[in-house]
Amino acid sequence: MERFLSAVVVAGQSAPVGGVSLLESIKIAVLPIAKVFTVCFLGFLMASKYVNILPASGRRLLNGVNS
Repeated sequence: MERFLSAVVVAGQSAPVGGVSLLESIKIAVLPIAKVFTVCFLGFLMASKYVNILPASGRRLLNGVNS
């Protein structure tokens, strides 16, 4: 069983002919989208009344930029 598992691990680490594995391709595709969502979420938290980083006047100004 141990030999089989080590063979699976070694086979999973080898890259296909193109040079990039499927996992790396997914990571390359998802990371930019994840960064955008992270920045949007942080902006949402800053503009939230509960976190209260931005004062009410700052939230009004931010609302004016969006419209």
